[in-house]
Amino acid sequence: MISFMRTVIGDISDSLRSKLFYSASFFTLWTLFLLYNNNFFSPFYFWMVYSVLVLFVIPVYFLIALEEGKLPVRIAFAALLLLAVFFAFFLINLKGSKRNIEKNEIINLLAIASFIPVFLYMLLKRKFFLSDYGFSAGRVREALVVTAVCSACAVLIAFFASHNPQFKNTYPLIRAMKGGGWIFFKYELGFLLFFFLWEFYFRGIMLFSFAKFSPSVPSAVLLQAVIFAFAHLGKPGLETVSSLFGGILLGFLAYRLSTFAPAAIMHFALAFTMDVISVFFR
Repeated sequence: MISFMRTVIGDISDSLRSKLFYSASFFTLWTLFLLYNNNFFSPFYFWMVYSVLVLFVIPVYFLIALEEGKLPVRIAFAALLLLAVFFAFFLINLKGSKRNIEKNEIINLLAIASFIPVFLYMLLKRKFFLSDYGFSAGRVREALVVTAVCSACAVLIAFFASHNPQFKNTYPLIRAMKGGGWIFFKYELGFLLFFFLWEFYFRGIMLFSFAKFSPSVPSAVLLQAVIFAFAHLGKPGLETVSSLFGGILLGFLAYRLSTFAPAAIMHFALAFTMDVISVFFR
């Protein structure tokens, strides 16, 4: 019995020291932060700056702090990660007119400055290291075919789902878009960037880091799909449930194609079709 307990404690201790544990813990907690602070779609400029910060800059800081072999660099990016998280908390707590940050020179300077450490890191590495995490063209020909087929399927899914009152009442997420016109297409362009960042977060940096540290690719795909489903809590029930299976499918495709781009285009096609039907064909 004592031997068994020592083995169990040893296994738990090894797991707590593994990079998979740190990676899974960070992405789970950060996704919960995104879930419970999801009121960031307006104003438009705030939405763009905040999305880049929380879906790109902060995850990349974490990845470098976890993966870099040189201790001083790891410490530096760990410190930058803490500062960036604090910045994200500060931004999400801005209310009313304070969210009109396009003329706030300090916030704009901090947002621009947040990219500098990543660029410097890539220059010193002499490599676009994010290509190892799905930020690449991948298998181009196969990716183009998959993108076309999946996007067509997404349009069909959105068409049938649009008959459900829950979906028609939920979308578009931004109330101002319901009037159509220029503001509708302005925000759709914003969603194009948002879904690129969103898929980079789930089917890029999260998936490929899990795959690097997990004992198998299927376990990595399943783990990111579960976290992806968490991010849909509060949405229509059918969407939350289907997000788990969609996350698994998109995860396998992204890993096979070595790129998250098809998932981003398909996700945008799904959302765009739903928005168009909800606004112009009510």
